[in-house]
Amino acid sequence: MIVYAQATAQDLLEAIPAYEAVGCDLAAISVAWMRKYTRDVALGTFEVRKVSFPAVNFSSVHLILSPLVRDEDGRRTLAPVAAWIVANGVTDLRIVGEGHWNRQHQYSRNGGASWGRMAVSGSAPRQPAPTQTVEPDIPAPEEVPT
Repeated sequence: MIVYAQATAQDLLEAIPAYEAVGCDLAAISVAWMRKYTRDVALGTFEVRKVSFPAVNFSSVHLILSPLVRDEDGRRTLAPVAAWIVANGVTDLRIVGEGHWNRQHQYSRNGGASWGRMAVSGSAPRQPAPTQTVEPDIPAPEEVPT
C-alpha cells in the first residue's frame, strides 16, 4: 500500500474553518495554492478571497479533505467531518491505496500506531436529470418544377 497523504487532526481542524469561510470552493483553493507554490516556498499562508489558509502540509490536507466535502441544504461543508474527528478522538488521517482508483481514508486514534478504515458514508449530490430536446423531422425539400 502507498500512503498518498497524511495529516494530523490538528492540521485538518485548523484548515476546516478556512474551507468553510470560502464555501468549500475546492477549485479556488487549489488555484490559489498553486500560485503560492509556484512563486514562493510552501511556508506561511496563502489567501483565497481574503481568507488565510495554512501552507504547511497543505497538499496533504487538501487531498484528505476534498473527497469529504458534502452538500447540505444547498451548501458545501466540512462541518460533519470536523465533528466526527473531535467526537471520535482521531489524531491522524491519511489516504492509502494501490493505483489511481483503489484509495481509502484511514484514521488513527493513537498518533499513527494503528489505523482503522474510515467509512465514507453518503454520496455525491444527485445530479439533475439530463434534458433532451426532441426536434421534429425536417421535411424533405419540395421539388421546384423546372
